[in-house]
Amino acid sequence: MAQSFREALNSGRFVVTSEIGPPKGTNIEKMCHHIDILKDKVDALNVTDHQSSVMRFPSIGGCLEIKERGGEPILQMTCRDRNQMALQSELLLAYTRGIRNVLCLTGDAIPVGDHKEAKGVFELDELGFDWVCLRGDYGPSTELNRSIEVVSSQILSRFHLPDRPEELD
Repeated sequence: MAQSFREALNSGRFVVTSEIGPPKGTNIEKMCHHIDILKDKVDALNVTDHQSSVMRFPSIGGCLEIKERGGEPILQMTCRDRNQMALQSELLLAYTRGIRNVLCLTGDAIPVGDHKEAKGVFELDELGFDWVCLRGDYGPSTELNRSIEVVSSQILSRFHLPDRPEELD
């Protein structure tokens, strides 16, 4: 990719993304094939996070494959399966691996999936998660807050967020 997804969004041109659905299991051959076909034809690839409430290969793993293959990933994160600490720690992992685009979603209802006995977490909804990311509210550690600041300025959600959270007021 010649430019980042953020640069593509700021360019004013029509932006194209595609969705990558990770497999239900460890054979990622088909997913990698789809990444290779699409990575040079779109501005970014969005990797679903347990789509349709079905346990699958993790979104972060798909994003890492996209990075390794020269594409621009969008990490999809649902609040259904993680509390605030788990969401934040996954953002740290993503940041340390060069993933700068995050799509925050609530997640599909559990009864439609394959683990009907599972319990949803829903500590935050997608807008609450967006707000935590924008504010950089990662607890008392100032080192952590400085580390994640770049991530929070790169958040993508259902709308294009401004570079500075104060613009939301």
